[in-house]
Amino acid sequence: MKPSETTLTYLQSLTLSSSTEKAFLDETLRQLKEKQNETRVLAELRSNLTLLALKQQISKEGLDLLTALQKPNFENDLGRTFNLWI
Repeated sequence: MKPSETTLTYLQSLTLSSSTEKAFLDETLRQLKEKQNETRVLAELRSNLTLLALKQQISKEGLDLLTALQKPNFENDLGRTFNLWI
């Protein structure tokens, strides 16, 4: 399965209680379905959730999603930064 299909499936399976978080997630899903750049779209979602967390307005489900988005993906991330080291 392609990473974008895995990401899309994971995000579609989430249930968020906050209407603001739902709006962010719906926008992210729409952009992914339109085949927009996955890295940019997920970075925007992470940024929006981080702002909610800083304002202490994030739900537990939203915080769990933010934590999952911030975990390093060594398979992809390491390959992207390797060229910078050379």
